[in-house]
Amino acid sequence: GHVPCGKDGRKCGYHADCCNCCLSGICKPSTSWTGCSTSTFD
Repeated sequence: GHVPCGKDGRKCGYHADCCNCCLSGICKPSTSWTGCSTSTFD
């Protein structure tokens, strides 16, 4: 599904769709950050 993500509340189907949004909903600059992923949101 899609969830609001990031400062601008964009809808994202994938974490990478909004600057690698992490599970916490915080955008990080790289998927190498702990908790970041390019997998789909459930």
